[in-house]
Amino acid sequence: MSGRDQRGIKEVKNSIFRVFRDPIIRLLLKSSNLTPVQFETMLIDVIGRINQEKVLSYEEKRKLRSKTVSRGAFIRTLNQARERVREAIYTILLINYLGILDSSFFEDYQQLFERLREYLRDVEESEKTKIILRRIEREIKTRIDALIQSL
Repeated sequence: MSGRDQRGIKEVKNSIFRVFRDPIIRLLLKSSNLTPVQFETMLIDVIGRINQEKVLSYEEKRKLRSKTVSRGAFIRTLNQARERVREAIYTILLINYLGILDSSFFEDYQQLFERLREYLRDVEESEKTKIILRRIEREIKTRIDALIQSL
């Protein structure tokens, strides 16, 4: 592997490390239906496909995991992650189709997505990260609890 490739791999590893250090990512992952390993694998796959300089092979992607695994184990974990995301989407569609969710549910989620984007801007512009994080964490929990209670 060339020095340029090594730098690219190191940059991807650093990006993944930064993602896992993000407190909102940790909060959301903890309550998601993905395991940290599945999330890491899916993240590596996405980064490996959108890499500007070179699309990474599965062989290269597997080496990016925090614990190096075989190519087959990487692909199995990736497929498990994709299946869990697929199931989550089907679940939302199912309860929407039954009328358990109405369109306001999706509007509330859109507002939550916007609030998360605002959080990212706030954190970049503020040194009061812990205060902002606690506020956002409470807001996310409150909104999701309210959405679930409406089911």
